[in-house]
Formats: sequence, structure tokens, C-alpha cells
Amino acid sequence: MTSHASRLVALTAVLALLVLSGCSVPPEAREAPGTREAQSPEPRVSPSPPFTIEDRTGDTLTFDDGAVLPSDAIAGWNDARLAGDEWTLDAPDEGFGTWQYRSADDECLAVFWQGKVFDMTSTDDRDASDFVLASVMKSQNAPLDGEVSDGVMGFTFEDNPAAEYRYAGGADDRGSWVYAVRGFAELRAAVYLTVVCRSAEAPERAADVISRVAIHVSK
Repeated sequence: MTSHASRLVALTAVLALLVLSGCSVPPEAREAPGTREAQSPEPRVSPSPPFTIEDRTGDTLTFDDGAVLPSDAIAGWNDARLAGDEWTLDAPDEGFGTWQYRSADDECLAVFWQGKVFDMTSTDDRDASDFVLASVMKSQNAPLDGEVSDGVMGFTFEDNPAAEYRYAGGADDRGSWVYAVRGFAELRAAVYLTVVCRSAEAPERAADVISRVAIHVSK
């Protein structure tokens, strides 16, 4: 394995450590046997979501909308439009609710996760999203305060940017990463996306991925 590939694998390994006690924990990303050294990286990027609230059209999945979802609804990802020239499926879902794509230039990975969060204590979706995000960032010793913003991505289909989520990112000397998280308090569930790169390009690559995918809810 090349040194560049090793760096990307080291970053990706952390994504497997979704530290939510009692939740469905994804296995380690394929080809990622190591773990990231514990430290507190200093973020060098200020990511911005690719859409704004004003861009929403059609049916919505706002944080408030989550309160009226039936408790037996199932939230997940629609990534049907992602695979292509820019992104290739690198590790399919093997029944654990996680899978990943690799960029065509082998610089970045996009890791998806969907599933139940059995210890969910939040009463609204914004707080539920931050609960999941804080747990993931805690696994990397990454700071949370001041690094999170609201974003809007596709709801049901990628061309309907109407699903609110929480967005954060950071970087250190090994690369950069972006988190996009939507928690569902009523469903005790979450969907989670991370784009990790061995360069500072994670925000731009994440914007591309997010523009091609959507959150869907089966009622």
C-alpha cells in the first residue's frame, strides 16, 4: 500500500468508530485496519453547506418535520445518482448499514451510515443530529463548539434540497474531513455521511457528494 493510500486509510478507520453506546455500530471501513492516533486537531477549514434554507422547494424534511414522522418510519440514504465517473462504490453495505465510495483520483472516500440509535435521548431532530455528531467527533477528539452549521440536502431525490441536517468539518496535517448528519429523535435513528480526503479538498468534494444524494423516509 502506498504512503498516500495509508494516510487515507488511517483517516477512514476513524469513521468506523461511531461511538454511540447501544447504537448500530458500523464495522471498520474496508482496507482500514488501523485507528487514528488520539489528539485534538486544529481545524484549518471553515466548510459551508452547498445549499441554504432558501433553496428548499417541494415537500420538506425540516428539523421540526421530524416530530410528526410515525415512530415506525425508516430513514435512509438515496445514493442512486452518486456512482459514476467521479465516484465508484468501493465497499458495499454488507448488512451493517455502512458503505463507501472512492473518488476517481483516489484522493477521497465518502462513507455512508444509516441505522438505529438505541440510546437516543433527544426530543427534537436538531438536538438528535448534534447528539450523533458530537459522538462521532468525540471519537476523533475533534472540537464541536463553533464548528457546526445547518445545511439542506436532497429529500427523497437529490434535486429537491429540502432535508435539513447538521454540517461540520476540519483538517490537520494528514488531510481533511466533513460530516453531514441528520438525527431523528422520534425514530431513534440517524443517517450520517463523512467525506475524508488526504488533502484540504474535503469541503469541495463533500459539496459534490451531497448534491448527488438525498435522505429518504419510508413511512
